[in-house]
Amino acid sequence: MNTPLKIAGSQSISYARVEEPQDSPQEIGWPGILLLLRRQILRVIGVAALVCLIALPVILALPRLYYAETRMLLRSTPVLDLAAGTDVQFVPVNTPAEIERILSHPVTAEVVQRFALSEREEFNIALRPEGLTDWLREMVHAAAAVIAGPVAGMPEAPQVADRVHTTFREALTVSRQGPTDVVTIGFTSRDPDLATALPAALADTYQRQSQETWRSDLQAGSAWLDARIDAEQTRLVESRAALNRSLESLGAASGESPDTISAQTGVLEARRGKIADDLADLRSIRHSIEAALAAPERPAIDEPMRLQELRRDLRQQRRDLDELATVYGEKHPGLTVNQNRIAMMETDIRRELMAYDETLDLRREGLENERAELDREAARLRGELRDMQRQAPERERLMAALQAQELRLSELRSRRTALQSMIPVTPTLLEVLVPPVPPIHALGPSRQLYLAAAGITGLLLGLLAAGLAELRDHGLRSFAQLPHLPRLIPVGLVPAVRRRLFRGGWPARRGAAVAPAITALEDALFLVECGCNGRLPPVLVVAEARQGDAVIPVARWVTDIVSARGVPVWLVEFDGTGAGRMREPVSRNVTRVSWPATCLRGHDVAARLGALEGLARDAGGLVIVDAPPLHLTRSLDLVRIAGTVLVVLRWGATPQPLVELLAGLLDKLGTVQAFGLIVDVNPGRHRLYGFNDRLSLLRRGWHARRRTA
Repeated sequence: MNTPLKIAGSQSISYARVEEPQDSPQEIGWPGILLLLRRQILRVIGVAALVCLIALPVILALPRLYYAETRMLLRSTPVLDLAAGTDVQFVPVNTPAEIERILSHPVTAEVVQRFALSEREEFNIALRPEGLTDWLREMVHAAAAVIAGPVAGMPEAPQVADRVHTTFREALTVSRQGPTDVVTIGFTSRDPDLATALPAALADTYQRQSQETWRSDLQAGSAWLDARIDAEQTRLVESRAALNRSLESLGAASGESPDTISAQTGVLEARRGKIADDLADLRSIRHSIEAALAAPERPAIDEPMRLQELRRDLRQQRRDLDELATVYGEKHPGLTVNQNRIAMMETDIRRELMAYDETLDLRREGLENERAELDREAARLRGELRDMQRQAPERERLMAALQAQELRLSELRSRRTALQSMIPVTPTLLEVLVPPVPPIHALGPSRQLYLAAAGITGLLLGLLAAGLAELRDHGLRSFAQLPHLPRLIPVGLVPAVRRRLFRGGWPARRGAAVAPAITALEDALFLVECGCNGRLPPVLVVAEARQGDAVIPVARWVTDIVSARGVPVWLVEFDGTGAGRMREPVSRNVTRVSWPATCLRGHDVAARLGALEGLARDAGGLVIVDAPPLHLTRSLDLVRIAGTVLVVLRWGATPQPLVELLAGLLDKLGTVQAFGLIVDVNPGRHRLYGFNDRLSLLRRGWHARRRTA
């Protein structure tokens, strides 16, 4: 916008800038970089967020490994000092050898089986889901096998158990701390609980297997004690058999003591007394039965439930008989039936009493037989007790000999017990110095760090994308980008207007919504007047650079602005239909003329335009032509005839090379005077490009006043 405009002769003014020239915004520098970041901040943030979202599943899928360890002291047990004089051999602690025993296959295999590591995907590769890498590896192996064919002696693939054991050994660490006997057992796993529990379990397994080895060594040392115990046990059995034979010859084959026999006799006497009491009770009950047979109304002692129910029914029948006799008299026929029923009940009661008496008689006979048996058993026990008291010295001698043999056998057993008591003792102890602590943090970088790295990577990619977007952006946003095109005179920037505000209507009817755009168009017309010696040209062609650049009806709005001054305006439009015709005017000073688009292909357009120009000159007005896009040949011919053109460019959409091409074409036309107007400007983003045009300066002043307020 550095082109000077001529006004009324020799005066020249520049409407390009209102402040001192500064560096071009296209130059690379810190201000340009900051402006680029402000323009592309959403793109940078979007790319960074997209990279984070893509990396998030991968980061979450990364296994988190936890490590836990325990420190133990290897030392010999003090119990071995008590085994002096036995066949047990004391071996000093050899720390390297013990570490190899901890890492031995039996110990590790038992731990693998105890924690079912073969069922965990972490240790069993066969359980892991096959990915693209595994599939490609299998394809390569299969192709190699087909090409090479079967090879003799080719090693087989390792079994699942071997691979699990190998993976387990890789995760296990057992080391010695310097020259001391301190051993560190550590384990790495995805499961923190497993990493915590496995070092202690490995130590327990090692100690248990060491006990088994120690036990097998002690078995040989206790073999001779077992032989001695067996011999003494045989002699003890023989002595006990001799004692039993002696007791049998004395009449006490059972071998019971006198106290036991006395106690049994007391029990028999107590039972005999109980039987005597039961017989006395039976006699009382039988006497009550005899009295009940004599008088049916009198109940016996402890009658059965059947007798009690019969007596209850008898009493009820008698009450019914009395009530019937009271109501109907003693001669009523129903009395005979009740009397017969009462007689039958009394017969049943006598029968039940006799049966009850027979049952008690059988019980009496059983108790008397049991009493006789108890008398015989008591007499036998009293006889045995007399015989045992008579032969007590011999029995005591045999018992003393048996007790001596049992004492010797007990001594042998105690010695064997003392030796075997060391079997559960482990010769080498693992004293826990530092127990395994459940890990809180995983090994390696955390997921937050990976996410931060992904965010930084996304930020760099966003900056790269922003830079590429800026390099690929050839859209025109300010005439400061075209200092090398002096023939294209800039006249202003029109802020963007919502499309719905001018569809089907004139902007003046839309109020303050389009006021900034109308003001910008008025300023543009003022600059056009300045460029045309203080007055508007008789014919003004309004043409967009390419199809779609004129997002607002510039020609109509300019017509409305000029007509509002009281100047007659002829607005020429091309509709592609039939011959030209006059349309109804929008206002009193506007005449709308519709020409077919075919007239631009011949020489008819010069005659039509000359006729309208004559009308406008006579009326003191002007002709405004709403022309097709400027890059078309017929539009250039129209511009050549009119002599003045207002080129409508779209902010950020019209390519700069296209503008340069159109400027070159207009330069070749000769005397054509071209003005440039940029529409659809986003003021907020426009100031981010660092231009020093009027719109940027106004926008910066507005932001400065807002910050000050």
